[in-house]
Amino acid sequence: MTPADLRDLTARIAGKRVLCVGDLILDRFVYGAAAGVSREAPVVTMRQDRVETMLGAVGNVARNVASLGGAPTLAAVAGDDPDGHEVSRALEDSGFAAVDLITAPGR
Repeated sequence: MTPADLRDLTARIAGKRVLCVGDLILDRFVYGAAAGVSREAPVVTMRQDRVETMLGAVGNVARNVASLGGAPTLAAVAGDDPDGHEVSRALEDSGFAAVDLITAPGR
């Protein structure tokens, strides 16, 4: 596939509805600075400055579809726990065309 083919392909996503089905992950990114070396093990310790969370796996695919002008419909399963509730809130804020989230206790 040439760069021109890729540009043409991604341009055709604009305005299309795209069904995104798969594993939905809550990604957490921890940012900070090295604070020193642990006394218990030869590992660097970190001073945490901030934490960002975002949808990963199929959530990332849906976000990419939206960034290309498509209208993603996301279908996935989440647990009935604090992280699953955070996933649900992130989906409410996502602006995806539609979301079908199944909540599974014990997952």
